[in-house]
Amino acid sequence: MFERANVTESFSDATAEPDLSFEIADDQSVVSADSCLDDVQREGISLVASLRANSNIPYNAVPPIVNSCNHIATSLVHCAEVAVRQAVGEAVGGACASSVTDAVHEKLKNCHNPLEFLYSVYKQDTHFENHYLYVKPESVCFGSRFESHAGKSKLVCDTFQYVSVTHTLKNLFIITNYAEALLFDKRNPGIYADFCDGDRVLNHPLFGSVDKFSLMLQLFFDGLGMTNPLRGQNTVNNIGVFYTVKNLPAKYNSCFSNVHLLALCYMEYLKVYGFNPILEKFVAEIVTLQQYGFEADLPKLGKCQVFSSLCQVTCNNLALNSILGFRVILM
Repeated sequence: MFERANVTESFSDATAEPDLSFEIADDQSVVSADSCLDDVQREGISLVASLRANSNIPYNAVPPIVNSCNHIATSLVHCAEVAVRQAVGEAVGGACASSVTDAVHEKLKNCHNPLEFLYSVYKQDTHFENHYLYVKPESVCFGSRFESHAGKSKLVCDTFQYVSVTHTLKNLFIITNYAEALLFDKRNPGIYADFCDGDRVLNHPLFGSVDKFSLMLQLFFDGLGMTNPLRGQNTVNNIGVFYTVKNLPAKYNSCFSNVHLLALCYMEYLKVYGFNPILEKFVAEIVTLQQYGFEADLPKLGKCQVFSSLCQVTCNNLALNSILGFRVILM
């Protein structure tokens, strides 16, 4: 039998600035140069990720910014070496000062160009694809058609991008704070704060079971106007299908990092093929998660089977009618 633990709400807020300060109290707390370099590289990765997430900034504009950061880091290292050489020379002098400055130079040589591994778009793509939380999207074919261009015809496959729900959830459980937040009991008896407090959830064969740990998924979708600063208007509209995990407290689900992408496709393809190909892919995965789930290591509960299912579909009037098969006709 599972009981939701009243864990401390230590789940980090994505809007909070990282605390990079440290104090040196004794010899055991001395921070190494490699540790500081790791901090710099993590900040560089965060910077690149935020720039790439901004639709107003093209990908090819990011490498020059990274290059400028490398030049700044190299200049700062050079300034530090000069300052150490002058300070040690004034305090000690002689061969001892030379040996100290040589040792400092050797320690700081790795700090030159600290973001070299993010120097190009290819290197950035490779780094993010190798991240342990990365889930590679799958290209799924809607259908095929012949397309003519310059007097030549070729077979073209219309596709959409699908991101596995199972793989995403498995990766999220690697984060200890995320798993702890899922166990936090956010319900207040007698108070209906959201859908999870209603009788439909309490009486659900999966969500209401005390013998199974289950995740409730809220699905929604909307149109995405891809912004291009070189064009006056967005000529191609995309449709994004997203979901959130309702087990999390509401303040965490309001963070973009906890809104997960399920599928992405062109609106024109939906007008031709409809939603069925996307929904069939999603339903097949949900059926497996409902029946078999996956194994995860939870705080205070250890290894257990985690189940998941769809609890709610939310969208605006036009989107919901599109899912149900109705067509939009503007008179």
